[in-house]
Amino acid sequence: MIKYWIKNRFIFDLVIVVALSLLFCFAFVQPQKQKYDKVLDDNFVYANSEVDYQIPNPSIEQLTEIKNQSFVEDVFGYYLTKTNVKGNNTSKVNLIMSDTMNGLSFTMYNDKTKLEASNQNETNYAYLDKTAADALKVSIGEEIKITLASTTLSYKVSRIYSANPLFKEGSIVLEFKGELKDIYNANVKSNGYSAAFIKTNNVSECSNYLNNYKPLGRLKDRSEFETDEAYNTYNNAIMSGNYSNEITNFSESRELAIKEIDSSKNNLAKMAYIGSAISSVALIVFALILRNRKSEKKYFKNVLKNKKSTITYRTCSLLIGLVVYALITCLIQLVFNSISLVIIPIVIVLGVYALIYILDLVQDKSYIK
Repeated sequence: MIKYWIKNRFIFDLVIVVALSLLFCFAFVQPQKQKYDKVLDDNFVYANSEVDYQIPNPSIEQLTEIKNQSFVEDVFGYYLTKTNVKGNNTSKVNLIMSDTMNGLSFTMYNDKTKLEASNQNETNYAYLDKTAADALKVSIGEEIKITLASTTLSYKVSRIYSANPLFKEGSIVLEFKGELKDIYNANVKSNGYSAAFIKTNNVSECSNYLNNYKPLGRLKDRSEFETDEAYNTYNNAIMSGNYSNEITNFSESRELAIKEIDSSKNNLAKMAYIGSAISSVALIVFALILRNRKSEKKYFKNVLKNKKSTITYRTCSLLIGLVVYALITCLIQLVFNSISLVIIPIVIVLGVYALIYILDLVQDKSYIK
């Protein structure tokens, strides 16, 4: 029976399940998975953080005042610059330097986005996003050298986070202290942070407060102007400006992002179910075509008249179908990191294959009638 199956059915079974597996993966699942991945990437900073607002250039005193507001839970002020960094490769990367590192956990650098972390406490530690780690070709525990104003500072890679789309060239988070702080302050004239993230417990109150926000970190010292008149003109321009278009409302974008992600995920599931339905129908059609072959009818008629079973033949077809379809489909989905999203549609197809096996066994008896 097995020899007969190998000679007359094996190739048909193999071609059918491989074709249906590839059809399911590349015609139905993967195009939608690519759209889903793009939606996730586009909305990463909104869906994977608790940041509600980003404000430009607050002064140190101003950020302290904001943090003390009853509707503010936490703040993360940072200085931003871009410089050459050397690991196992050299690349220009964004440096996010902060003296408010306790607030890092509500930003895009949190436990949800953390990919790897060191168990050792490093004095000079650096947190890299995946874009920076890939560009520098470094991993946890390796050393990177950062050049600022002709001075080179060494850090150990302590954590690696998911890529942050806000910084296309990659980002490195550093604690703003010691020599790093001295070098930056000696070379950059600034009265405040480059920007700050805010986490609030009352979006409405925070929004009203920020309506009158002025980036006081941009204010220059009186010593930089030749006359009081020039200084007052500059100061008035800063204080009378409207900076609402420079404030990013993450909370509003987060709601839209979550809806878009859920919608895209549902579309992926729908296409997977459609793919499984079409695959199931195709399996049934192929099963009917194969069982109506004259050669197979003649062979089974003789087998059953001699009181032998067709179970071995049908079981061989079942096993090749289940194993090959499951193996190819699951491997492809694992490569594209989508197995968890389509496991039920895959099981449906495998269930149909098992059902066809049972029906074939039942209908085989008709050959002796």
